[in-house]
Amino acid sequence: MSDYVGILEGGGGNWGVRIFDIDGCVGAGATAEAAIAAATEALRDVVAYKRSGNHPVPSPSSLAHVMASGEVRAGERAILIPLTIDAG
Repeated sequence: MSDYVGILEGGGGNWGVRIFDIDGCVGAGATAEAAIAAATEALRDVVAYKRSGNHPVPSPSSLAHVMASGEVRAGERAILIPLTIDAG
């Protein structure tokens, strides 16, 4: 299992997570926990789709790299999102 860096933002009833290494891979929810769960599911689905079509899957960046990139803005938090693969 690999961990990708997600960037969590939001407040109140509107939260979102974007996956640093995979453009367009996001999750949203009414709570931070719901957004993280949605991002975990989206990451799994996007990676499965890429693999099934023989498309390259970006390797996860390190947390240090993401923090140094300036991508995490004030009020946001970097979190680790596990890549879970369905056994099938």
